[in-house]
Amino acid sequence: MMTFGHRLRLVRDFLTVSRAEALILALAALTAAALLLRPSPAPGVTAETGSSAARPEYLASSGLIDLNSAGVEALELLPGIGPVRAADIAAYREEYGGFRSVWELYAIESIPVSVLDGIIDYVCVEDSYEDTGS
Repeated sequence: MMTFGHRLRLVRDFLTVSRAEALILALAALTAAALLLRPSPAPGVTAETGSSAARPEYLASSGLIDLNSAGVEALELLPGIGPVRAADIAAYREEYGGFRSVWELYAIESIPVSVLDGIIDYVCVEDSYEDTGS
């Protein structure tokens, strides 16, 4: 019959780790932590090749949506901007020959100020406007 003390020694011996085993476990933990905490690649860069992916023409080099090159579909990506408001932005751009500043958005009366306040940090004016007739 096995006593409690005997069982306790068996468990202790089973849980005892040698220095080599402790070193292996520590290296495995460090490797796992390094993989999990590795920084992700920059936006637009693929992890496999490290090359830049094709950037949509409506995105400025800053990653913001350029008001002068974005089509209606791209403008609809902005929060609170649907097809009607995107068309209003495009119509303003065509009527006034493009945007010279993001603050010109506030001149579009059909878009509430609260919506404009929500998108102003996602847009920029980088390119001059060219009407392609499309």
